[in-house]
Amino acid sequence: MKWYEEKPNRLKAEAMAIKEIYPMAKIQEKKGRLVASLIVQGRKAKYLLRVVYPKDFPYEEPKAYIDKPKIEHAEHRWIDDKSLCIEGNVEPPNLSGKIIIDWSINWIKAFENWLDTGYWPNNMRGR
Repeated sequence: MKWYEEKPNRLKAEAMAIKEIYPMAKIQEKKGRLVASLIVQGRKAKYLLRVVYPKDFPYEEPKAYIDKPKIEHAEHRWIDDKSLCIEGNVEPPNLSGKIIIDWSINWIKAFENWLDTGYWPNNMRGR
């Protein structure tokens, strides 16, 4: 059984938290996983952000990806799956998809700063 079938109230809370701040986000099931996606407008581009919930959520954190535009090289991405390397002061099981989206938006700001200056500000890594 999937976590969101086992814990429908947590699913409802996740969807409400995301939709309250990001009403344009789409939340759907893909290949047995819950996925939230939305367009984020940066200074340089529009980014298609995808947050994938793990099968054992909330005990493992969701992962975030930039699907468009394709980013070939960037700091602070995991080598194995190219997910965003984001961190903050919330740990599972209290970590939500909404928080991952917030941190990912900070990652985009840091990425664009890095493109302009070659400097990745530490204070924009999801705090």
